[in-house]
Amino acid sequence: MVEQISLPGFDPAPAPAATIKAKSNNTDRLFFAVLPDADAIAEIRLRTKQLRSQYGLHGHPIIDGRLHVSLLGLGDYDGLPALDVKAFSQAAAMVSSAAFDVRFDRALTFANKKTDPSKDKPYVLIESGGSQDLVALQRSLIAPMQKMGFAVRAPSSFTPHVTLLYDRQHLEAADVAPVTWKVREFVLVRSKIGYVRRPYDMLGRWPLSDLTGG
Repeated sequence: MVEQISLPGFDPAPAPAATIKAKSNNTDRLFFAVLPDADAIAEIRLRTKQLRSQYGLHGHPIIDGRLHVSLLGLGDYDGLPALDVKAFSQAAAMVSSAAFDVRFDRALTFANKKTDPSKDKPYVLIESGGSQDLVALQRSLIAPMQKMGFAVRAPSSFTPHVTLLYDRQHLEAADVAPVTWKVREFVLVRSKIGYVRRPYDMLGRWPLSDLTGG
């Protein structure tokens, strides 16, 4: 099992496969996430097209099969760690949470003072009203992970987001037409490191209870 799990505020820009292999033998990245439904994906595609045109962005849109909201990073591995996947799945099965709505209505560049201005940065959608339900879902995952023996803790800063693309421009926050959907499940995702045009593999899905019946 991994000894320490990283909980970044946002995803790193994808690096070319050759660059990654030169630094590490790791091939697989695992994380828990929430996925947009088909209608939300269509809306995300439209927002991305509009924003690229409005601001002259040149980054390639994230493909449909990689659109997500990260909840909890589980580390990078050399191959698929079967024992860890089993433990992560057991922890996920302990989560009890109700379905909820999300509303992503602001777009901005994720960067800080340490960000290299010459490199591409993630351009993302966030919820202007805060993401209390997504934060609560993340924290509901942390307790069973700790119970399973993983050294995880709530991050000091966590901004749930959907990455639209990566671009060199740095854009301040701007309101956009909301992208909404009901979160009915969370998933365990496997990403093949360096393959940025390959859809994610879903290793497990866990439904959230729908108290409204809708």
